Amino acid sequence: MLNITTIKKYIKGIEDNKKKVVTVSILSKTIGIKEEIIKEDLITLIPLINFDDSLNLRDYLSDLKKEEEKIEEGRIVKKRIVKNHEAEEYEGIIDYIYKNACVEGGVLDLGYTLTPKDLSIISKLLTEEKKKRK
Repeated sequence: MLNITTIKKYIKGIEDNKKKVVTVSILSKTIGIKEEIIKEDLITLIPLINFDDSLNLRDYLSDLKKEEEKIEEGRIVKKRIVKNHEAEEYEGIIDYIYKNACVEGGVLDLGYTLTPKDLSIISKLLTEEKKKRK
């Protein structure tokens, strides 16, 4: 079954290839997915893919793009909401930074990167700090 990630890989692999004819074996070598898996995924869109090894996938690029659009339309992206109890386990912004972005001994880890969840928790903690100050 095709998912959005694999279909994007197939489209990108075909578009990025400079050859006029892109077969399944060429696409396989380009994107690093076995030929059998590519054939299995694309059998619904290209019924002759198992019988003809010299089939040019560039001819079916528009069909792949239509399939991508159809999958994108039906896709629902869930938004991650930070619950209050996740922010309540910290006393304040300093406590959050100390517990998450510091190594042993309280030294700030410069390699720490903030995730969207971290930013949401920090935002909640900052609004609480602002309410305390007023």
